[in-house]
Amino acid sequence: MSDRQKVALTPGYLLHARPYRDSSVIAEFFTQEYGRVSLVARGARGPKSRMKGQLRPFQRCLVSWVLRGSLGTLTGIEADAGVIASLPRRVLSAYYVNELIIRALRPGDSQAEVFDRYVRFFDELEAGNEMTVLRLFERDLLEYLGYGLLLDRTRSGQVVTRDQHYRFDVMEGPEEALPGPMTLAGSSLLDLFSGTFESPDSLSDAKRILRQALDLHLGVADSKVRQVLVAMQAHRREWSQSTASDTGDA
Repeated sequence: MSDRQKVALTPGYLLHARPYRDSSVIAEFFTQEYGRVSLVARGARGPKSRMKGQLRPFQRCLVSWVLRGSLGTLTGIEADAGVIASLPRRVLSAYYVNELIIRALRPGDSQAEVFDRYVRFFDELEAGNEMTVLRLFERDLLEYLGYGLLLDRTRSGQVVTRDQHYRFDVMEGPEEALPGPMTLAGSSLLDLFSGTFESPDSLSDAKRILRQALDLHLGVADSKVRQVLVAMQAHRREWSQSTASDTGDA
């Protein structure tokens, strides 16, 4: 990276913003051409700031800045598209994906494939099953980062079959085993490989596999957003079970 970088109106998304000094903000952007960029939005929290209200996550924008070293100055931001309609009820998933990007990419890393996949995530979140969309984003992110999972073949090169059970290691892949609490059905591995989950068990197993891989490679075990997501999902299950019991459907 040069000593001084001036960029005008490049496509990007705000990942995270935090207060800085009296009225400024440090904003983390994910851009198509320049990857992750940290910028100071000077006076953005001031009452007369032109940027007030424009620093919104999950909205595609056009970003301009001047950069010296690792921290630049935001000089302009323009909305380039609206926020997706379904986002309010799926906002925690979106925040979780933003956290994954921040953990996965160093400032200045240009990852065009990851950016394109990030954009596609929001399109899929609008129309698809939330948990399926999350699992496939996690799988693809690991692949783009060089941590792709071996799912369709065993460590020794044998083809994985749907009716066989396997022990699974995120570094080495599957190994044939007898059915047990620590094994996975081949159907779960193949569903994650193809991106089409044919049963709730396959989706649950995919979550288990990907959680191990993300904890190992990105250190997301302490993710506050993921902890909230898990708690909310548990609450939804309890509420559903209680409702079914009350209506005689249990």
